[in-house]
Amino acid sequence: MLKKITLNILFLILTSVCFGQYDEKIKIMTYNIFAKGNSNSDYQEVIDAIQEINPDICALQEVDNKFHSDIDVSKLISEASSMHQIFHTLYQDTSGGKVGDAMLYRSIPKSNDLKKVPANLEVGSGSIIISETIVEMNNSKVAIYNTHLTWEKSEYRVYQVNEILDWINNRNSAETPIILLGDFNSKINSPAVNLLEVAGFDIAKNSNSETPAAIDHIMFKPSDRWVLHEVASPKNFGGSDHYPVWATLELLDLNINTITTFDLFEAKAFPNPFTNNINIEVPIEENGWLSIYNVYGKRVHSQLILDTKFTVSLSKIPSGVYFVKFNNSKTIKIIKE
Repeated sequence: MLKKITLNILFLILTSVCFGQYDEKIKIMTYNIFAKGNSNSDYQEVIDAIQEINPDICALQEVDNKFHSDIDVSKLISEASSMHQIFHTLYQDTSGGKVGDAMLYRSIPKSNDLKKVPANLEVGSGSIIISETIVEMNNSKVAIYNTHLTWEKSEYRVYQVNEILDWINNRNSAETPIILLGDFNSKINSPAVNLLEVAGFDIAKNSNSETPAAIDHIMFKPSDRWVLHEVASPKNFGGSDHYPVWATLELLDLNINTITTFDLFEAKAFPNPFTNNINIEVPIEENGWLSIYNVYGKRVHSQLILDTKFTVSLSKIPSGVYFVKFNNSKTIKIIKE
């Protein structure tokens, strides 16, 4: 008996230590599985997609939990895919049937939370949820958010994005690695997506600088912590009116012992104003990060500094005022003519 208790305690300790831990590279997936369209309870093609893509973490939207049928869909899919699952309720009927979003994991997250967001303060319809998952990658806390913006008016989605950004920003520092994914009901260059880009999110795009799906996206920030290796949306799966989207992201390990904060009063940026290229000189030899932001706070360029003198090409950005930031130090202003 004592041996059994000891083994159980050891198991709990080991699993608690390993909870939510992932390597520096992660395959993440988002999939709107269309609860209403699957009222016939046939989710095999959804399961096939998850099994073939084999993500480490999968965000699902429009998940039926005994609402349109007698099946707990997130449980069905998680068991078939050998993944842990957490279901988040958006709404339910009087008999207890629910529809919401779900997260599937290879490793149980360290924590999760939920916020419900209305379409706007006056209109109750079109409410959505944003769920938070905290995991650990490469010895860093990573916050992962799954959402599904309303299909209604564009201004409703803008309102929801502002609420989401407030919630995310209040729960994380500016340096926290974040992944935001789901069904945004918004294409690239739409007001809602533009707002997220201004807030610093990069959108996973392929080598042609195109998103693999129209309104389902995977986003991440800060850009100097993430490397996007692959992104795709295979079209060979049915079972929904959406296709799955997946991406492989690598989280860079920024060893604070080898990153030095520069003294901006000694650093030089010239010529200033500049036309296409600007020269940077820093007074140290240690490696560090350089980032350049526009006046809206969107990062337009970042790179690892490997020398005390180097040239940055900014020919593709429009004329205007920008801010150079070295690691977490103060910024200096530059002007492109």
